[in-house]
Formats: sequence, C-alpha cells, structure tokens
Amino acid sequence: MKTFAIILALVFVAFLFRCTSLGDQRGDVRYRIAVEVETPEGTKTGSGVIESRLIRPSWDFREYHDSLAGEAIPVDLGKAGTVYFTLAGNASSYEKAGRIDDKWDGFYGLWNDLLPTEAEMKKRCWGRIPFCRQTALSKIRKPVELPFDAHPLLVRFANEADPQSIEYVSPGGTAMTKAFGPGIYLRRTTIVPTSDRTTTGITKRLPWIDKMLAQYPGIRADGGIHGLTNWQFAPLPHQFYIKYLKMEHRP
Repeated sequence: MKTFAIILALVFVAFLFRCTSLGDQRGDVRYRIAVEVETPEGTKTGSGVIESRLIRPSWDFREYHDSLAGEAIPVDLGKAGTVYFTLAGNASSYEKAGRIDDKWDGFYGLWNDLLPTEAEMKKRCWGRIPFCRQTALSKIRKPVELPFDAHPLLVRFANEADPQSIEYVSPGGTAMTKAFGPGIYLRRTTIVPTSDRTTTGITKRLPWIDKMLAQYPGIRADGGIHGLTNWQFAPLPHQFYIKYLKMEHRP
C-alpha cells in the first residue's frame, strides 16, 4: 500500500511538472532581417532583429502560443523617403484576399529542411512539436533569402510626423517604383537566426508611437478598434498599423 502511494505521488508530481513547469520553458528565437533596396543613388540597406517567443502559460492548458517582439525596419531611400518593413503580414495575403494576419510569421518554414522530422520532434519533446521546432531553430545560423510572397507589409508616410499619412507599399514587381519613383525596387531581403538583441530606437524616428499605443490599447488585428466606432472595420486605418510598427511580448 505504501509503495502504491509513493507511485501515485510520483505520477501526480510528474503531472504537475508537465502542466506547470513546462509553462516556464520558453523557446525564444531572434532573427536578423537585412533589407536591400536599389535606388538611383545606389543600394540602400536596413536591418533589425525581431524575437519570436513560444510559450504555454503555467496557468493554461491550451496549446502553445507565440508572440513577437521588435520594431519595424526603416530603410532610408534618400530623397525618395523611407520605407518601413512592419511586423504585420503577410503582404501576399493582403493583396490576394484583403486579409491581414495578426503578425508577420514569414520566417516559419524557411528552415524546414534543416529541422528534425516531425516524428523525431515528437519523441524528443513529449509531442510538443512547436516548442521543439523553436528550440531547433535557435541553433541554426544559415541565412536564407525571403521570397516575395512571404514578405511582411511595407508602409511609408507622406509625413512621418502625421500617423494618418501612412500608406501601404507592395514589395513585389514594380510597385516600389510606382510608390517611390523610377529606379527604386526591392532587391532582396535575407533573414537569419541570431543571438543579437532585438532592435530598438524607432521612437526616435516616430516619437508618437508610444503615445498612440497607450491611447488606443484596443487595437485589433482585423482593422477594427474598440471604442472607436467611426474606425471600426475601416480598411486599414492608421491606428491599425501602429501595433505592427512596435510590438512587445504578450504573456
């Protein structure tokens, strides 16, 4: 009887470990994104580091969810202005179906050929494939070129001091030429996992971001905004983009 009680206690402890302790394990992967845009003045570049975090909270029995932290990447095009690579995505979904994903996750799947098989991940991580995949990604240092259909949303401002002057820019074909002028086009974007810290400093260029995030905490990914009926479900209101110019991890 005593032995049975001990076994039962061990099983209970194992259950608690699986349901709670695992919630403290995070799969954090940082990615450096380097952008090259061709202009009449030469190649313009910009880069930044974003962080993807995968976690199942200890108080929640749901599947893992991920969150994204980082800032939009500005590329100064000289006289033509600045284009921003946001954390919203992806551009292809918007152009084909008018749908905006909650966040850009274009980096998922780019390294699938370097990852363990699904069967191997199930065995290694007690079936927690998302966590296992994230852990494996953190060890990869191979850069890849981002295909155009996996690009995040690109935006520009007619006036950076005015958030309402934001405009969508398509990354493909001659769209950037139409938006910024002759000879300007997206040359390539590369992305690679890194141990560098996430990039900061966008508030120096767009000092109104933090104020607007605090003013409109109910910004929704579908373009609607809680408490603002005149903007609700409006097609890409300027407040919608603020969320994707600067993001922090959610619990």
